[in-house]
Amino acid sequence: MRSRRRGFALLILLALAVLAVGFALIYHQWSRHGQQVSFRIEQAETMRLLAESAMEEAFAWLHRECSDYRSATAAWVREPSAPPLAIPLPGVGRWLATSLRGGPTVELTAEARHVDRRTEDHDGAPFFRPDDGSPGEAVGTIECRVTATLWQRDLLTRTRLATGRLLRHHDVWVVSMVTPRLPDRPRAAYAHNFVLDYVLLVRDGLAEFRESEGRSLNPAALPFTIDQDDLPSERRGRISFGGTDSTKPPIALGDQDPLPRFFNRAGLVIDGATTGPAGFRPWGHFSLWHRRQVPPDAAMLEGIGLLDRRRRVLRLNGIVHLAGELVVGDPEAPWTIEGQGVLIAPAITVRGSLIKARPDDLCVLFARRGPITVETERRVEAALVAVNDAKTGCVLARRALDLRGALIVDRLATERWASGVAHRLAYDPALTSPDRASYVVNLSRWISFQRWVLDAPEAAP
Repeated sequence: MRSRRRGFALLILLALAVLAVGFALIYHQWSRHGQQVSFRIEQAETMRLLAESAMEEAFAWLHRECSDYRSATAAWVREPSAPPLAIPLPGVGRWLATSLRGGPTVELTAEARHVDRRTEDHDGAPFFRPDDGSPGEAVGTIECRVTATLWQRDLLTRTRLATGRLLRHHDVWVVSMVTPRLPDRPRAAYAHNFVLDYVLLVRDGLAEFRESEGRSLNPAALPFTIDQDDLPSERRGRISFGGTDSTKPPIALGDQDPLPRFFNRAGLVIDGATTGPAGFRPWGHFSLWHRRQVPPDAAMLEGIGLLDRRRRVLRLNGIVHLAGELVVGDPEAPWTIEGQGVLIAPAITVRGSLIKARPDDLCVLFARRGPITVETERRVEAALVAVNDAKTGCVLARRALDLRGALIVDRLATERWASGVAHRLAYDPALTSPDRASYVVNLSRWISFQRWVLDAPEAAP
């Protein structure tokens, strides 16, 4: 009887031992599994953080390169069929050589590619495109892609543990600053910078001439000189006084067609006096405006990189719309203009000299509602544009005007200029080109799409 009890107890102890061993094995297996899962989660999170660091560096490089309209990167953005662009990662690479826990290492690569490209605005009006069929203006999307590969290195081989890809999409604008035009022919289509063809354009010139009995063009105490003698004929600006009756047949003076021809942004021929959304609208493609409603205070302009107050530099790249009156220049020292761009504001005051850093840089100051007031007698190298639907746009020269650029106004308003001094207007040949368009590229900092994709691990030799 006792032997049976002992045997039964032994079986129970044996069963308990087996169960204990089984539970121990299960616990060990689950512990190892949990450790592996935790390790892989940690690796994946580390890869994601490294990829985000690399993405920040890649975008900073791409944004900086796109801001230079002469760079190879800006040329790559303008070409929609270009292959993906490799982006260097020198900063991340300096500390990436250190291994992660357990010995794995990470390789990071970055590239940019074109996603889409739109060549019309929201109303279907076409953007500018050259006659030779090359790519022109566009609004598109650029994808920045960072690939992070986790490797386990052995003595002779290496194993790929995982690959992660971080994708981000950014809007991009390709905007023309100068568009080709023939010196002896009118334009055949709309380009938003068409007014830069002119050294002087007075949109309501005939009416002003008649109302002032000719004094607007022949002020007694106000000499006004337009100087283009040093420029070849194909680089000179045109002169136009609007308000004439364009319905009457022109008088032919040769085989050339000198009469101006204006288009609205939809591509339809219009009279220069036409107002409204379908009328005379320079820079009428609002979809190409890089920034809108920007507060015009100096701190905000410096914050977005448009102004460097310490160095007195105005950095231009594309079209920027300001929400209030813009004041530029310093009476004490000249400001330097770097890049190509258009500043649009309700009214503008120029307080000091504006000088271009390079011959191909250009600055356009466009007042959409009020006047442009020039309070300096020093050189101003810019195109001054003051036109609006009320036909009240004008430039007010409070001192002797020394303008190298262009003067585009609704009315000349010379009776409001400083008298007893000589005023001079010289055309800037950088505002025109007989055969080649000039573009700038604006890359948005805003992220319109983001995705992190982690591939399943696999072995690789």
